[in-house]
Amino acid sequence: MKHPRTWNRNHWILLLGALTMVATWLWYTRPVPLSEALEIDQATTPVEVWLMRQTMVKNTGPGGGYRYLDTDTELTGSMDSEGIRVLSEAMAEITCRRQVHFPFFSVPIYVTGKDCLSISFHTEERRVDTVWMNRYYGRLYDIGEEPTRAYRVDDADFEQLAAVVEQYGTVQE
Repeated sequence: MKHPRTWNRNHWILLLGALTMVATWLWYTRPVPLSEALEIDQATTPVEVWLMRQTMVKNTGPGGGYRYLDTDTELTGSMDSEGIRVLSEAMAEITCRRQVHFPFFSVPIYVTGKDCLSISFHTEERRVDTVWMNRYYGRLYDIGEEPTRAYRVDDADFEQLAAVVEQYGTVQE
């Protein structure tokens, strides 16, 4: 009589399959530099960066209350330009983790009135069009091509890239 707890060949195959799935998931979601994940060093078109900041100011009129002022800053250039080179170096210091999504997962992206950073360019293989909302739970979305890619990032890293855009970019009126 066979002991009920004896492992047969099917049990080992299932265990090996489960371990392979876990290893693949860990590799896929490993921390990588943001510049590597987005492949900014392989840009074949000018890199376009847009930063929107909103600041709340008190109304001085008779109604009082508060209003928001938008400040748009744009930075555009090739990988040879100083601003884009500094941006790429800053992105190399930021680590991100790719998130796994099911094929039917969709990402609704809309500007919420909070700070927002967008980076767009093309490589030889794909179009990169990212949206990073400062207070959007530390996620950066690449909506350039289907399927949407999502990366977990630290909210503090937003300020690091925003500082580069504010230093090298031009404020739009």
